[in-house]
Amino acid sequence: MKISANALSHQGLVRKNNEDFQITDVDLGIFIVCDGVGGHASGQVASALAARTIHETLSKNRPAIERARANPSRQTREELTLLLEKAVLAASSAVYQKSLAEPEHRGMATTAEILLLAGSYAILGHVGDSRAYLLRRGAVTCLTNDHTVASEMVRNGTWTPEEAAKSKYSSTLTRSVGHQEFVQVDSLTVELTTGDTMLLCSDGLSNYFQKGTELGEVARRTDFQKLSQALIDFALSRGGGDNATALVLRVDSLKTIEPDSEKTRPIHPHGLDAIQKIEIVKKVPIFQYFDPRELNRFLSLAHEETLPASTALLKEGEVGNQFFVILSGSVSITKSSQEIAIRSQGACIGEMAIIDNQPRSASATTREPTSVLRFSQKEVFDLMRKDAQIAVKFLWALSQAVNRSLREASDQLATLKAEGRPSIESFPFLLESPTI
Repeated sequence: MKISANALSHQGLVRKNNEDFQITDVDLGIFIVCDGVGGHASGQVASALAARTIHETLSKNRPAIERARANPSRQTREELTLLLEKAVLAASSAVYQKSLAEPEHRGMATTAEILLLAGSYAILGHVGDSRAYLLRRGAVTCLTNDHTVASEMVRNGTWTPEEAAKSKYSSTLTRSVGHQEFVQVDSLTVELTTGDTMLLCSDGLSNYFQKGTELGEVARRTDFQKLSQALIDFALSRGGGDNATALVLRVDSLKTIEPDSEKTRPIHPHGLDAIQKIEIVKKVPIFQYFDPRELNRFLSLAHEETLPASTALLKEGEVGNQFFVILSGSVSITKSSQEIAIRSQGACIGEMAIIDNQPRSASATTREPTSVLRFSQKEVFDLMRKDAQIAVKFLWALSQAVNRSLREASDQLATLKAEGRPSIESFPFLLESPTI
């Protein structure tokens, strides 16, 4: 992967010192933005200590980062996610212990926004109200949820956005690095493609981009090498009421070096890139209510596989705990050895495994070389426990799919009965349910 990156931090027009701290390590693919909190310059101490601790912890595990860069498999990405979380915990402990040892820094803490590159994937770690954005083909997606009282109250429906904006607690952090020795880290894996731009920033910048279109407009009219400066200038033009940091990186190429060779090859020589996968998945009915951030978070659970023809995905009568989305190729659905349907790109197979552990009602077998995304019940449950909005949207869409299938079957049975043909075995299309 070839990337470009630049970063800039400014104390703003009101603050006397800059409590933001950033690290840009293009060589290892480590990018960090921290925004400290605490009086008497303690925020400056906290942000610098946290960022340096995170960077040092990650750097000590360079072999793991290089393994993931060479082979960004699901396993190596999970290893880096755990490593990133470990680094943030080390930072939280370091800041907390220093605050105990030095009374003048008591209570200091910091936000943390970390991006770690692994091949064509970006692994994000997030604590606090700094943010990570993805700019892709003119669209801007915020990939993080602020850990503030206002944000939490809006998400759970207690406050409206207008009420949150007026509250004196609106910017109070509910989660930060160093406030306690332990902190929960939000993590997310995003597959990248050529041309993608990522922005890590403190709230001194993001607070001025309340309209998502403004960030996109600044990016579109600015040369990338001057983008961090343009973003800071925008914050200053709006008042510069806080320290502001902008760290941007762009994916220039996803080509990689062949082992023991100087030849290059594209990351996706025969498969689909990140944009194509998202375009396919977002049209699947059970994902219809997800916004881009939620869809990326759900996709981070997927195990992508390319399977040869005649590979069994599901077997009739066996209890299953996973479901599939077809990216390319086709799958034959059979019941009692009789083919009842053929599914192709964009179809979801076996989603009933998410809500029960009953035996499969039919078998599913690839008809040709087929690429799929595989989701496991346990991983989906874990995500839904962490994110109530995703859980509600997913289960609501799934219930609609089941209800639609039952209504169609009921209507077809009524038609058969009216025609004096009650034998369902004679009409296998009644078994073509979207759920298996």
